[in-house]
Amino acid sequence: MKIKKNANAKINIGLEILNKRSDDYHNLNTVFYSLHNLYDELIFERNDEQKVNIQSNIPELNGKDNLIYTAIRKIERKVNKKIGVNINLTKNIPMGAGLGGGSSDAACTINAIDQLYELGLSYNDKLILAQAVGSDVPFFLQGGAAIGRSRGESLTFFEYEIPLQIVVVSPNIHVSTPAAYGELDRDSTPRNMVDYKMILDKSKDNPSLMRSMVFNEFEKPIFAKHPEIKEIKQKLYEQGAIFSLMSGSGSSVFGMFESGFDVEKLKSIFPNYKVIKAN
Repeated sequence: MKIKKNANAKINIGLEILNKRSDDYHNLNTVFYSLHNLYDELIFERNDEQKVNIQSNIPELNGKDNLIYTAIRKIERKVNKKIGVNINLTKNIPMGAGLGGGSSDAACTINAIDQLYELGLSYNDKLILAQAVGSDVPFFLQGGAAIGRSRGESLTFFEYEIPLQIVVVSPNIHVSTPAAYGELDRDSTPRNMVDYKMILDKSKDNPSLMRSMVFNEFEKPIFAKHPEIKEIKQKLYEQGAIFSLMSGSGSSVFGMFESGFDVEKLKSIFPNYKVIKAN
């Protein structure tokens, strides 16, 4: 039996880094939002070798240094059983770009292996496994829209659909997330949180409100180190974006446009970057 699944990308609509925790992680406040037209494609098939074989269009993902592999090893320990599976991964989500591709692949794998091996894992079982793989993996078990707090694993899902066209521009720039946290230099002092849910509710009839009320605190240090990422955001606004923001710790930047916007125009403005109509 083969199982085919899509692993959707995400954007962060707002991102606050609140304070540093005693475990050296950071508390954050964000909105995760799934992108329906930007996803990795995965095919899972059991094998009798009790081996995990990953074949990808990105050769560096074929080995063990991969969240897919990590997720399977966590499942094996949970169910005390060796997993044999062949996985074909077509990687469409830009890597290291703040779009959660690796985490989404891991969550997709947890759901697929549960189904393929009929493990009967509860949602809570899968949630614990996802948390053990990475902080934002739990969101991708379900996807949609969610407030993310603590390390990003504390989730409150809510009904929300962005009524605008989302375009993602992804330069080939790798941003170190640990270095980005270091630049913010947070201590343990608690900070007040923005109520993103309230802002998004207010913005339904006036989306431009987001421009003055929703921010990503990674932008300042990342833009200072990589001014070309800042330039992407500026150009998206010049082309009529109602709202634009860097996603996660970068380097991708998304813009929200009125429906019918000509995405091909952006491809000519950013000839060396990936320009993706994402919803």
